[in-house]
Amino acid sequence: MISGVDRAGHGRGPDTSIVASRTRPWLDAELRLVRPTVVATLGATAAKALLGSKFRITESRGTVLEWEGFALVATVHPSAILRLDPAEPHAAFDALVADLKVVAAQHS
Repeated sequence: MISGVDRAGHGRGPDTSIVASRTRPWLDAELRLVRPTVVATLGATAAKALLGSKFRITESRGTVLEWEGFALVATVHPSAILRLDPAEPHAAFDALVADLKVVAAQHS
């Protein structure tokens, strides 16, 4: 399941409480309709909107977590890899692929 997140903030990143309040009604409706076996958050903004502002993607990415009755896996946003030094994207890309394999394993 893919759902968008509104990047409402300014400066370093959006205020996740604003993001959550603006997008939560749509997310809840999508979850009721789709009933996914796993939810994947792409990026810290999406993860913090669901898991709270203390969530650290660098500490928990690729780990299956429980969130409101769903399996949830957080990973970096793919665009973050595009912003890396072009000489060193392979490790970050490989880590993203590994995280997505965790998501796929939860789906099957």
